[in-house]
Amino acid sequence: MNSKNVKISIIVPMYNVEKYLEICIHSLVNRNYDNLEIILVDNNSTDGTYKLAEKIQKEDSRIKLYQCVTQGPSAARNLGLQYATGEYVSFVDADDCLSVEAYEYVSKDISKNNPDIILYGYYTIDCNGNKIDESYNYISDGVYKKEKNREFLLHMAFSAKGMNVPSYVYLRVIRKALITNNHIKFDENILRSEDFQFLIKIHALSVVTSCIYSKKFYQYRQNDLSITHNFTPNYWEMIQKIFKDLWEFAQMEKDTELKKRLDLRFLIYTINAINNELRDKKEKIYVKKRINKILYNNCVDRIVGEIGIINGIKYLGYSFLLLKIKSVFLIKMINFIKGVKNG
Repeated sequence: MNSKNVKISIIVPMYNVEKYLEICIHSLVNRNYDNLEIILVDNNSTDGTYKLAEKIQKEDSRIKLYQCVTQGPSAARNLGLQYATGEYVSFVDADDCLSVEAYEYVSKDISKNNPDIILYGYYTIDCNGNKIDESYNYISDGVYKKEKNREFLLHMAFSAKGMNVPSYVYLRVIRKALITNNHIKFDENILRSEDFQFLIKIHALSVVTSCIYSKKFYQYRQNDLSITHNFTPNYWEMIQKIFKDLWEFAQMEKDTELKKRLDLRFLIYTINAINNELRDKKEKIYVKKRINKILYNNCVDRIVGEIGIINGIKYLGYSFLLLKIKSVFLIKMINFIKGVKNG
């Protein structure tokens, strides 16, 4: 495959990103690889994002601009996929950036390895542009085929060996046919953790994954106003919906090991859902009731019982005991202590 002939569609959902949009688009158009199309999808912005996008579009014929009425990044990404004409697709958040050499390097990797998915690395900056040091034991670079590719999937579902695979869609370039031929879409009713649901299916159906994680091409901007830092209404309901869908998918694929890994990941998201409830400052009177609803969920009880205390602590640390003991008071005390330490 001639890398110069590989067209990559970059899908950029936008919502009130007037402050960062020009920086983002500038990082995409000013690069060493030209065979690109940049699909901007405005998601009902209330600031000057759309007008600015119209101005930017006129400056480069590779830029296309659409409006998505349905709210949420999933709907915006799905609309972008409908209009994408590239052989491969990439997703970039509108307040983030990509290094100038990223797609040139990716195109050469496509030419050499013909992968279904390319995964590259990232680094994080704060709202002021300062780099944040992070130390995670992520999976090694390499071309993952057959059983190795399956191991890649399992590590993403839940890594028992500390070889983490990040489940962020913006760190991937994906063969579009893998998405469209398998009728995979982002769930538009999910406003958070939608990447994980989408990527489990994509990786499960892929044949070759090229991991170049050591190449930190993606600049992620940490935003204190992000949905992941604030209370998300109905987050627990979203999590249950995601995992019901993925458990059914694993059963359809007859993949019992994936199902076990998803069980462990479900408990991590359960703890996240409890922490989310504690962020609710408006309806404190209902927080205890909602946390108890999570703690006494049938799926939580089943998985906690099957794993056992020793394995639970081994895989999830002492957070597992919170799910075992089911003490709302203890959960609040631990979060209070964490808040004091971080204050």
